Amino acid sequence: MKKVLVIAPTFCRSNCATGQVARHFFPNFPTDKYRFTIICNERWGDVGSIGSCEIVKTPFSPIKDYICRFLFHTPLAHWGNTPDKEWHCWGKEAVDYALRLAQKERFDYIHSICMPASAHVVAYELKKKLGIP
Repeated sequence: MKKVLVIAPTFCRSNCATGQVARHFFPNFPTDKYRFTIICNERWGDVGSIGSCEIVKTPFSPIKDYICRFLFHTPLAHWGNTPDKEWHCWGKEAVDYALRLAQKERFDYIHSICMPASAHVVAYELKKKLGIP
């Protein structure tokens, strides 16, 4: 059985096309061949259980979100929005959560879903630290 770590910040966001596609995509895989652990943002609420997918919600910082939104309207916009504000509000904590999760469970590969682009940055950081594709 392949164990897949999915980085999908908007997975639980009900009105987001990326989240809707992901919620319909992963449950269609054979449950005897694949097991998905999906790391998403706690900001968007709960979608219930999705097939055999395990959903792990990571913290979101509304204060960092506010600061990044404020910086966006100043000449310092690039500081809070590189690669996007979600990296500061969610991404760094997602890396820590995923590393702790990887200590308990061995994943075969990482799959990241964009938007936001910081999901790919999280996946890259995990690839460097865990050495898995």
